[in-house]
Amino acid sequence: MNPNLTDARKEVATMGKVSDKTKAHYQAMVRRLMDGRAAPRSKRTARLYRAAWVWYQRSSLARLLAVWDVEQTDETVNRIATHLAALRGIRAADLASGSGASSKKKGMEALPPAWPSTLIESAQETELRAVLSVLALTGIRPSELEKGLRIERKDNSLAITVTGAKFDSDRGHETRTITLPIEGTLVDSITNYLNDLGTESATVSADPSRLRRALSKLGQQAFPGLGYRMTPYTLRHGVASACKSQKLDPTEIAKILGHRSTKSQSYYGRASLGQGGAYAEVRATTSGEIKDNARDPRCLHVVFRDTEVTSK
Repeated sequence: MNPNLTDARKEVATMGKVSDKTKAHYQAMVRRLMDGRAAPRSKRTARLYRAAWVWYQRSSLARLLAVWDVEQTDETVNRIATHLAALRGIRAADLASGSGASSKKKGMEALPPAWPSTLIESAQETELRAVLSVLALTGIRPSELEKGLRIERKDNSLAITVTGAKFDSDRGHETRTITLPIEGTLVDSITNYLNDLGTESATVSADPSRLRRALSKLGQQAFPGLGYRMTPYTLRHGVASACKSQKLDPTEIAKILGHRSTKSQSYYGRASLGQGGAYAEVRATTSGEIKDNARDPRCLHVVFRDTEVTSK
């Protein structure tokens, strides 16, 4: 048998199941790669492009093998060889490593103390200040803000109800409510917005693209020469860092961030980056249970030289 056919069947056999949503993301990434518009600035994004490209090549191989089973032609073999060569090329390309230039954690190291307040004070519109304050206090995802969240003032507290964006049978929460005391400049921005509306409750939403552009512009204005473009996820990392620096229980942090398990928060923020915010007073309730697996021994696995060790 032609060795290319053998290699192609091996590649197809390693393909995992991909959801329709992931498939759509991969297809968009492949189009950007083919158009020369892909310029990943972080390792994570580069890995996503790599995964999309590998998926595309393997999917193409699967279709060509199906053609080969019906009609065996030299053209089909040549096209299979082309896709196999592309797979070898992407595995050796610089794209796989990325530059790491837009790492959220790395960029946050250059921010001054109490940076969320400084950032929000640079915004002119009352509504934008309120939206940014919600992000800075709760760390919600921009896609959750796009769905709309409910803000309600009761006595001396503020309740923010969020509809989860990353929710399915295995992850996230359908809804969560974050409650915090009415004190501090960030909360004042939200209550001032409610006062302007003349109401005790309101539904707030924002377009992720417009929000990202606004944050990038405000970041440059508030922190000239920062060399780091702020995004909504900068504020999410900031909330995680503040919670960790104040030693909140991992289960409580998971509730605030909307995670199903405590392990997920390891990807967000660092205690050493925590600046400002009375997060010890923040409380959150979720529609689902939290799995505390951050300290699961099975997650602690290291390889030391030639000896493999798994913690007990």
